[in-house]
Amino acid sequence: MAKVKIACPAGSGMNFAQQLLQLSFYNAEDQFPTGGHERKDILEEVPTLVIVRHPYDAIASGAERWLKSSDHKAFKNNTDLIDDLDIDNIIKRIEGENFRYVEFLKDIESLSHVKLFTFDFLTQNSQAFVKEVAKYFKIKNEITIRSIPEVLQVVVDSGNANRIPREKSAGRKQIENLIINIYKEKEFDALKIYLSLKEKLDKELI
Repeated sequence: MAKVKIACPAGSGMNFAQQLLQLSFYNAEDQFPTGGHERKDILEEVPTLVIVRHPYDAIASGAERWLKSSDHKAFKNNTDLIDDLDIDNIIKRIEGENFRYVEFLKDIESLSHVKLFTFDFLTQNSQAFVKEVAKYFKIKNEITIRSIPEVLQVVVDSGNANRIPREKSAGRKQIENLIINIYKEKEFDALKIYLSLKEKLDKELI
C-alpha cells in the first residue's frame, strides 16, 4: 500500500481524517502521514488527500489554536500565544489564517496528484469517505468499520483533545463573531473558493 499524505487548511479535520483512515484500513498505521497547512505542503508530487472546510469554521478553528486557553498540543512551547481578550492580536491571527486558507486552495485543481474531499463528507459520511479514499488511491487493504466516537477517542488519546467537536469556549465564540464582522460574504474570497470547490465535489458523489 502506497502512502497517502493528508493536508488541509488549519482547522479542517486533518487529525480526524488521519485517525479514521489508519483505524479503518488493516495494517495501515504509518500509511497516512500528515502534511501541513500551507501551500508548500502540497506541492510535492506524491499522492495527497486534501480536505476543504467552510472558511468561517476553518479559519475560526485555525485562529483558536493561538489562544493560550486552547491548550493546542503543537503550540505547547510557543511564545506567540495570546490571551482571549487580546482583540488586536486575535484579528491578526484571523487575517493570517484567512491568507493561508486562500493561498492553500487557490487553483488547487491544477495539482493532479491531489484529491479533494469536503469536511462535511468526511464527518457526515465517514464510511463512504473511507471507501472513496480506497477507490481513488487504489487501496486494497481490508476495511474495518469504525464509529465516529471510537475515532474521536483516539484523537483525544493522541493528545489532541482540542481538535474534536466540543462546547465552544468564550474565546472561540469571540473569534467567530470577529470573522463574521471582518469578512462579509459577498467580498469573501475564501468563501467563493470553497463554494466553487464544494459544488464540484458534491456533484461527483451524486
